[in-house]
Amino acid sequence: MKRMRIQSLTVITNALNIAVERADAPGITLIMIGGLLRPASCSFVGPQAEAMMNEVHADRLFLAVDGFDLENGPSTPDAIEA
Repeated sequence: MKRMRIQSLTVITNALNIAVERADAPGITLIMIGGLLRPASCSFVGPQAEAMMNEVHADRLFLAVDGFDLENGPSTPDAIEA
């Protein structure tokens, strides 16, 4: 199977595991959202993360959530992560 080579891509993430996985990937610029580390999800959350997210804009979004309802939308049991 032929692998597609990424020419240029900027990844914005609050997930530490994603940042580590992509840290040395060729053609990828990595922007890490900071804040309080939530070890259960390996992600940075809280007011600092929210403030940083208000400053970045993206063409595509890949969102992982704990639940999704057609009427209520995405959900998570952790209030600070929400």
